[in-house]
Amino acid sequence: MAVEFPRFDDIKNIEKIRRLNDILKSQVVSFDIDGVEANSARESITQVNRRFGTRFTISDIKSYYGLADLLKEVPNISDPLKTSIEIWNSPEVFEATLPVSGARILSDFLRKEGVDAYRISSRPGSTRQITISWYQRWMPWVSPKRIYLQRTGEEINTDFKVKTISDLGVRFHFEDSYEEAEQIVKNTDAIVVLVPQPWNFTYQSTDKRIIIPRENTQISGIFRAYFALADVVAQS
Repeated sequence: MAVEFPRFDDIKNIEKIRRLNDILKSQVVSFDIDGVEANSARESITQVNRRFGTRFTISDIKSYYGLADLLKEVPNISDPLKTSIEIWNSPEVFEATLPVSGARILSDFLRKEGVDAYRISSRPGSTRQITISWYQRWMPWVSPKRIYLQRTGEEINTDFKVKTISDLGVRFHFEDSYEEAEQIVKNTDAIVVLVPQPWNFTYQSTDKRIIIPRENTQISGIFRAYFALADVVAQS
């Protein structure tokens, strides 16, 4: 099992982290929510299995709309995409969702280092209050004023995320969806750091502004992403 918090066991790594944090403090930083800090995919799969008697696992999700793809295999679901969005963003799922491994620790660490990041999501506007409540429970240092979701609506909206990242002048954004990462680098000046998840394990990119961590099962995915960014900064 990957550990949540890696050891900084040599001077080289310590200096690398110090340099990265100094840069992050001077730039605009943002994190996606689902798949980056909130492990909602796992709870969504649990709810699907409970409701439909299936045996899916989180590793079965292979893309941004991977849950919808899985529901196509379930009889008598007329609109798999609508059903997947409804389940994923339901109060039952988010109330039971735990943080992604290492996310709470990294968030608190960055806070103590003086990095005040935004949270920017494509989540439906209807999930605004439950999302804020989730952060108050798990990362109470995150101000609701720093959480950007749509004001209204029941649909996910990638364009909202991309526009918000552009409007805020985000320099570094942590993301799990490679589809949204590509839209972000295409339409903004942000550098996107991909947080490893089953749905992006095989993704490759030639765009230097999409940072993909090296494989390492010894530490949690979000720390792998953080260290990958530190490596890029150290080489620049």
